[in-house]
Amino acid sequence: MLKLYCGTKKYSSWSLRPWSLLREAAVLFEEIVIPFEAIPGSREFTDDFKQAAALVHPSSRVPVLHDGSIVIWETLAICEYVSQEYCDGRLWPHDRATRAFARSLATELQSEFALIRSTFPFWCTRRMDKRMRPTGAVGDEWERLTRGMHIALEASGGPFLFGEYSIVDAMVLPMMSRASTYLDITDSLIGGYLDFVLSRASYCDWVDAAHHEPVILLELERYANALAAA
Repeated sequence: MLKLYCGTKKYSSWSLRPWSLLREAAVLFEEIVIPFEAIPGSREFTDDFKQAAALVHPSSRVPVLHDGSIVIWETLAICEYVSQEYCDGRLWPHDRATRAFARSLATELQSEFALIRSTFPFWCTRRMDKRMRPTGAVGDEWERLTRGMHIALEASGGPFLFGEYSIVDAMVLPMMSRASTYLDITDSLIGGYLDFVLSRASYCDWVDAAHHEPVILLELERYANALAAA
């Protein structure tokens, strides 16, 4: 059976991607959580966490997928592997042009939008009382992200970005979770999509489990609470 090594669900946006994809694709897997541990007074991981993660893969990061002796790391590579080896490639759109667009958007989500990720740390168990609108460079990134999503939804008609579920829906899910935690999206072009994907069992079960985790990253939560209070 596949083994997916994840970080603490409450904070591990990267782990959510392949976990949710495996659930949506109905591929059986064993989940092994390596709990996050931060240096006191810092958002950096401890050497103990890095050493535990290094036993799974030398990168000392999660998620990592083990398929027997085959080891896959990095979220997009994991999702690609699952689609090709366990889903007959169906987790990409069939149409050539649409598939090219989907691959471009998925790759962008893997490598870009660093300002959104650093400004709004993933914290899926929290919804801030004071909602905010991203401005400045962060706002530019958010507009760029949602513009691409809107183009996909307009072309496909939904409910997923490209009609049927695809790797891109897994890749964008942590961003939708961040929006739910921090942002005022009452007039967003992708509000309906956000509500749809965050109501899926593949996300709700993740959040339910996260609520029962004992791990608390104090500096991350302190930063996020201060951001919402500003």
